Formats: sequence, structure tokens, C-alpha cells
Amino acid sequence: MASEKQVEKKKQQPKVNQQKNRKQKFMNFANIILVIICLILSGYNFDSIDKLDGNKEIEATNSLIEFGTLYGTHGCEEGGFSIQSGLDKNHNSILDQEEISEIKNVCHGEEGNPGPMGNRGYWGYNGTDGTNGSTGLNGTSSFIQSETGKIGTCDKAVVIGMGNDSETGKIESEIKLCIGEMFSGRITDIALSAGNSFSTGCSNGAILNDLLIFSAQSGGNCMLFSAKDDTITQISNSSNILPGLNLGFTEFDNKIWFDAYDGQETQLWSTDGLTLTKRSDLGVEIAASDSIVHDEERLIIIQNHGMTTFGESSSYQSGIFTNISLVNQKLIYNANSGIEIDGVNIGGEIHSEAIFLEGRYYFLATSDSHGIELHSSNGLDLLRLSQISGAISSNDIMPISNSDSIFFSAGGLYSYNTENETSYLVSNDFQVANSDVVVLNDRIWFSCHSPIFGIELCNANSENVTIIDDFVSGFASSNPKMMTVLDGEIFAILDDSQGGGVLCHITENLVEEVFDHSTGNLQSGTDGQIWFGPNLLYFVADTTTHGTELFGWSYGSITEEWILI
Repeated sequence: MASEKQVEKKKQQPKVNQQKNRKQKFMNFANIILVIICLILSGYNFDSIDKLDGNKEIEATNSLIEFGTLYGTHGCEEGGFSIQSGLDKNHNSILDQEEISEIKNVCHGEEGNPGPMGNRGYWGYNGTDGTNGSTGLNGTSSFIQSETGKIGTCDKAVVIGMGNDSETGKIESEIKLCIGEMFSGRITDIALSAGNSFSTGCSNGAILNDLLIFSAQSGGNCMLFSAKDDTITQISNSSNILPGLNLGFTEFDNKIWFDAYDGQETQLWSTDGLTLTKRSDLGVEIAASDSIVHDEERLIIIQNHGMTTFGESSSYQSGIFTNISLVNQKLIYNANSGIEIDGVNIGGEIHSEAIFLEGRYYFLATSDSHGIELHSSNGLDLLRLSQISGAISSNDIMPISNSDSIFFSAGGLYSYNTENETSYLVSNDFQVANSDVVVLNDRIWFSCHSPIFGIELCNANSENVTIIDDFVSGFASSNPKMMTVLDGEIFAILDDSQGGGVLCHITENLVEEVFDHSTGNLQSGTDGQIWFGPNLLYFVADTTTHGTELFGWSYGSITEEWILI
């Protein structure tokens, strides 16, 4: 056996020797290459020294070689290094940057195939268990609750409320089901029987939270009331206070402000829906020619001798001011010497309310011999933007914007493009019938007149005017009025074919009648306006048996707040 092992060992010995010889040859070859490189570089440096001017005394200079990172566009995919050489001219034994005379890149060879996997290592010992974390907060539980019975304007309602925090009980979403029809009909009979509860001088109103604050009359006296859905409450006494006769109703500071007569003089009053408060003792009574404007911070009354500001700091400014607007927190009006914007006089004369768009104010004004035209200002300048032949009347649309265009009318409908700063005649086929106009979906909606269709409802963009629906066919007119927008939906009062006013829902290409309170009554939609309460759309309409009264119509099914089943 021993001899067999010796024989086998002798057979393996040449292989071992061959491997050792190969490694030794590689090392020898590498050493030779390095020596050659060093000799070449040394010869290059000595040659450089020899080439120096022999007439000059030269101090002995050493050549230096250093290794660094790859230099320039090297093309070394596997990486490598650079060999930098040069003369140590300053004799600091360091190859400074300015002393480098040559750089050679040396690339690494391609990565070889991976070697065989090594033996599996020993399993380590299990570590000790960590300490338990602290107990987390208890999560909130979701909940569902329901309510049945009379809810809002639905007599048979099922409301399912859902939330994610049972502790607070906050409802985050609701499903409202109404079994049958929701309320629609007459709410008031203040002037009993066939008497009119509303008239031209006594039909003002405004929404305050969940209340409609309005004026109505009985026995010849105009008083103040509130409506919460179909429940009416009288706020003032039964005397003839004439609320809002001159200034109308304005919401400001969570109150409704209006002028009222207390038996001695007409001053500014306000109500929170429960009580009345006299707010002014002006030197002159409020008259029909006076006006009121407001923003979030102040309310201003303009009279024929000056204007009074109500807010955190009240003030009075004397003078005669007309066509006043409060836009972008800036006061714009006509003064004796021209248009003033926030106290800066820019000349000219303003003839409309102002609007603000992309850093500029737009309004109708005169500034030269061209008459009333569209103008703009940045608060310091005054630029005329149009040159249109034709007078602008009180029935025309005053400047109104739909994002990138300013619309106004002078007989025909015009638009001014704010990007290319050009005015265009949109249409001359449809004349503006009145100034009642709203903006929705980048189009303006207004009453228009044509020889073919009469007075009907139109909409327009900067390119065309479209008649929505010939609601009363032929030459007869529907006379749209009181257009109002709620949650992206338009409502208006239109005359039907019998001549009576009906409540309509307006879509892109259709006028849909939703409520006809009394067939063939011409006074419907004449007084008041459309008001949107939390549950009801309010309007004033006429009936044969009760005169002009307040009506309500539940709009929840159209706005999808309620599901009718």
C-alpha cells in the first residue's frame, strides 16, 4: 500500500510543479514589465535634462513617478490607474501638478469568472429576545347611524350617516332617501287671501346661514321676516320700517345689512335673524340714490356728499362719488377729477362696475373722443382696449370674464382676448336683452333677442353665441330672468306658452320646466329674485287666490343631495 501511495504522489508532483512554474513565470514577467516602464521613464527624464541649455548651470533634478486615478477619456471599462511622471523642479520630493510632464493610463483586465463557492459557514447562535414595545393607542371604530321621519323638506325620509370616529360621532358622508315627493309650494300668506305680500318696493331678501331674511307687507306696512324652510318668523314689529327700500339687503360680518325707517329717519340697520340693531346715525338720511358695496373687511355707504366706511376702523370721506366698485380690496370710483383706484387718480370717467383679472382692472369708461369703450388699468395707467361704433345702453352686459376673455356688449356681443389683446365681435345676430348674466363652464349665459326666436336664453364663448332652447316657439318670448347658479346648475324663471312664469332648470342644450305653481300667471318672477337656502329654492310668484307670495321648491334631487324613491 505504501508503494502505491508513493507512486501516486510522484504522478501528482509534476502537476504541482507546473502550477508553481506558471505562477513564477507570471511574477517574473510582471517584474520585467515594471522595470522596463521605469527605465523608459528614467531615460525620458534624462533625455529631457540633456536637452536643456548646456551653457546654463543646472542643479541636479530628480525625476518622480506617482500613481493616481485614471486620467481623461481613458476607455478602461474595468477601471485602472494612471502613472504620472515629471522632474522635481522645486526639490520638495513631491510631484506637483505643474511638474507633471506625462501621464499614462493602465487599465485593469477583464474580471475573471467567479471561483467555486466556499464551504458553508457555521450557524451563529440565536440572539436574545428584545423587550416588548409599548402598547399602541386604541384605534377609532367606524359607525353607521340612521334617522327617519320628516327631515328638511322631505316628510318621509331615511338618512343614513357614516363616520370613522364613533367617539366624536362626526358624520363624514350621508345617503339621503326621500320616499315620495319633496316639498314644493306656497310658503307665505302674509297679506291674507288675495292680497299681495310682495311688491316692487317690498320684496328684498338674502340668505343668512340657514335662514332667508326677507321683506314682505301686510296692511300697507312693509316688515322684516325670516324663513327656515317652510316656517315663517316675523323679526320686526308691525310698523312700516321699509327694510332695504334704498340699499337692498347685503350680507356682511355674518349679518344682513339694510336701510330701514324707524318712524323718524332712514338709517343703516342690521339683523342676525333674531334681533334688529340700528348701525348708523348719518348726518343725512339714506336715499334712493345712495348705494352700498362691501368686501370681507369693510362695508361702505356712498351718498351724494361722501362715503362712510364700516369695519374695524370706521371713517368718512367727503365728496361726490359715482359708479363705485370694491374689487381686489381696492376702491374704484369716479371722483371730480377722474377715475380713482385706491386713492390714485388715473383720469377718464368710469361707466360700469370693475372686474379684476390677471393683475388688471377692466371696466367701461371714456378717456378720449371714442366714447364709452372697454378700458383696463393696473392701478396706475388707463388703457383703451376697444374702438366700437355704437352706443352702450343700460341693458347691455357690463364687463364679465370667463377665464381668458372679457365680454361686453354694444348692440352686439364683443369679447376681448387678454392673451392677444384684441377685441372681437362674437355675434350681431343675437342682441342682449338685459344685463342678467351668469358664468358657467367657461361660457356666459344671458337673455338674448333675435327677430326669429324672440327673447330666449343664450350662451356664448369667445367664438359664437348659441340659443339654448326656443322655449316658447316662434316669435313669442320666454323672457328669461333671475338666472342663478347652484352647485354647477343654472335655474331661472321663464314665461311658458300660457304667459305664466315657471321655474326652470337649464342645461347645456335644454331648458327643463321643474315647477309650475300656477298656470297662466303673468306676475310670477316679477318681484324678488331666486334665493338658495340649505333645502329650498325660494322665489316670489303670483296666484289667483293668494296674490304674490313666497314659494319654495326642493332642489335636492337635481343637485343629487337626495335620492327620490
